[in-house]
Amino acid sequence: MSNKFCSSCGNAIGTGKNFCENCGVPVEGTNQNTQPNNIGNVQYANSAISGGMRTDGASDKSFIALIILWFFWGILGIHHFYAGNAGKGVLYLCTFGCLGIGWFIDFFLIVSGNYKDGLVRPINS
Repeated sequence: MSNKFCSSCGNAIGTGKNFCENCGVPVEGTNQNTQPNNIGNVQYANSAISGGMRTDGASDKSFIALIILWFFWGILGIHHFYAGNAGKGVLYLCTFGCLGIGWFIDFFLIVSGNYKDGLVRPINS
């Protein structure tokens, strides 16, 4: 029986595994000898409560939602808040998208697949 649990989803990690089989987080990011987060002895490892993390390393954020938020409210940084980049969101909110230059650059990052979420995972289409 494994005594390591994923710090992201709470799933038990088997001995000798490099990644969590449920969400793909590396073993180095685990808490050893601790119990997973649970509510009333019910584990929410593979549900909407765990964030619905993907196993291919890509973000679980919607590409279409990101584009729509960027287009309509990107100058205020709302797309950064959606992606989990709150620091950039506040910067854009205070500087109107870095005077529009950052907003324009974000378009190319998003459509090229190089835009990352708050956990540094690419948001792909």
